[in-house]
Amino acid sequence: KPISDSHIILKDTKHIPKKEKERLIPQLEKEMREAAEMMDFELAISLRDQMDLLKKELNIISIKKT
Repeated sequence: KPISDSHIILKDTKHIPKKEKERLIPQLEKEMREAAEMMDFELAISLRDQMDLLKKELNIISIKKT
């Protein structure tokens, strides 16, 4: 299945309201997984980094598997 042509690209997140950040995280995760499935790893990494930035700003700590 094709990835949407419009991807979320966040450059400055300070102006984004908290509720919008909370809404963006699942959307970024979905796009990240789709990009990885299509083997577009550069896009997947970029989306992951954006998602991590939002989580950090919201003080959401994810537990990484070791």
